[in-house]
Amino acid sequence: MIGCTDKQIVDVPKWLIKSGFIVNYDKWQFIPSVIYVGSRYADAGHTQEVASYATLNAQINYTLKNIYKMHELKLSLQLNNILNKKYIAVINSMDDALAGNTSFYPGEPFNASLTASLTF
Repeated sequence: MIGCTDKQIVDVPKWLIKSGFIVNYDKWQFIPSVIYVGSRYADAGHTQEVASYATLNAQINYTLKNIYKMHELKLSLQLNNILNKKYIAVINSMDDALAGNTSFYPGEPFNASLTASLTF
């Protein structure tokens, strides 16, 4: 039996922080954010620690009001993992045994998406 008193749950960090702010200027909106994930363990025995990581993200919005028959047109550019940090996002582990198969899945690399939304 594995003792679990005062032990961290597998793949659950003690600290998970998401912080950011919003800057509005005329029709523009800028939203930078940072996500920090503290160190975690990949096994119930706490023998394999996975390093902490942080990612920098940003969203840029441009809003036009009363365009043709639309109330609002909003264009958004989302940038994720701007610094292209390499990290382990998910740990798939048997949390009830000291030995077992553990799988590690990488986090998303830098990526961007562009969206448009319409309000009538």
